[in-house]
Amino acid sequence: MKKLIYIFFTFLLVGCLTNNEVDFNVPDVPPENLLYHRNDLTVAHNRAVQGDAPEVISKGTTTFDIAEVVLIEDSIRTDVPEEYNPFTIDIETGQLSLEPTDGTTLGRYHVSVMASNEAGTSNFDDAFRVMLVDKRPELSLETKKDSIILYMDEEGTPLSSQVESVSVVAEGVFLSDVQIEASPELPASTTISLDANGRFHVRGTLENEDYIISISAENEYGVSENNPSFTLYTKMLKIEERELFTMHIDQGLKPDNEDEFVFAEIDFMKIDGPALPNGQTWWNIAVDRNNHPNVDRRENFITRNYARNYDNVSTAKHVMVTPEMSSENMEVMTIDIGAVFNNITGVGGEQRIEARVVKAEDYQEALDAGSINEAYEHWTLAFNSADYQVDEKKLFIHQSIEINNPFEGEDFRVVVVYVHGLTSAVNRGYMGIDELGIRGRFLVIN
Repeated sequence: MKKLIYIFFTFLLVGCLTNNEVDFNVPDVPPENLLYHRNDLTVAHNRAVQGDAPEVISKGTTTFDIAEVVLIEDSIRTDVPEEYNPFTIDIETGQLSLEPTDGTTLGRYHVSVMASNEAGTSNFDDAFRVMLVDKRPELSLETKKDSIILYMDEEGTPLSSQVESVSVVAEGVFLSDVQIEASPELPASTTISLDANGRFHVRGTLENEDYIISISAENEYGVSENNPSFTLYTKMLKIEERELFTMHIDQGLKPDNEDEFVFAEIDFMKIDGPALPNGQTWWNIAVDRNNHPNVDRRENFITRNYARNYDNVSTAKHVMVTPEMSSENMEVMTIDIGAVFNNITGVGGEQRIEARVVKAEDYQEALDAGSINEAYEHWTLAFNSADYQVDEKKLFIHQSIEINNPFEGEDFRVVVVYVHGLTSAVNRGYMGIDELGIRGRFLVIN
């Protein structure tokens, strides 16, 4: 239409300049410049679409027909046979219609159109272009492991509601609209759902069997064609409590001139403090049933660690270190410890006993570097006597402390730290432990 107007005004201008009469009739030529303004469409594979009539320069009666339909893939043009051609054209208006069938191939279609008038016929290659796509929901599973396992307790309750190592990716539909089916059927009141990140969550109990979990979805274009599935293997676990270490001392020891030694499977060492005069000791390990501040524990032994005072300095630090223990499949560890003070030691935290838990390799690294005194404060604190010793009458503290396993299967040690922190008073007292036991609760496949 724009070109017709342009031609009209061109003839008018020529006529004015030449004072000649102008013939405003379009020349008798075949149709020119066919154009579909609404073009390059993306259409769902199961939706019928009707295009607009084209604009064309043509004199007289113009008729239209489809010259060719091609499917283009990787720049390769393939003719579409008549029996699979989803396009039709209105012979009078040139309006194209698309009506896909189940046999219509997805992809990019180019339609070439013929336009004819009394002067002849013109071919317009690739005049109409359509991308035919499947707009139904597309679902896929992303997995990080070959076997998807959900661990349960003996009642069938999952230890974690989230199913690890598998998630759903959905296109063309919200995750909340994805349907989940299980075979065999889930127990009554048990559900499996997806969160906003596509991860599966189980709420309720399950039987100790394997479930086929499949997903599907539906939107306005239809039901998903590819409905992936995976096998959810269930493993029933029981909780087993194990003794990992128990301090057992059945004889005394008073090692002179030694800052480091091994006794009763425990490593004893000084990590900070002055040197001892010849013939002196930091330690006096005794099986002493009568010298205990708690009369109910007179059958227990006392491990004494004396705080010496040389040149008016009483500061020192010592450690007792257990053997390595494994944390594989351990959920919770329990540390039983009894801290003993005499009535000279005082309160307030300057004199204290701590129990810390450390990964075995981190302890070894600090030991090799000679940096235990600098490193131990970064290790997991399980017990600190200063949290309980609020007055001088509280000379014995026994606690059982539970902590979640922080080591994910790696070996660990328990380090008992003795801190002699008094700097102004003469300290002739002792402190020590009369109990140290480590237990663990482990998950075992039933």
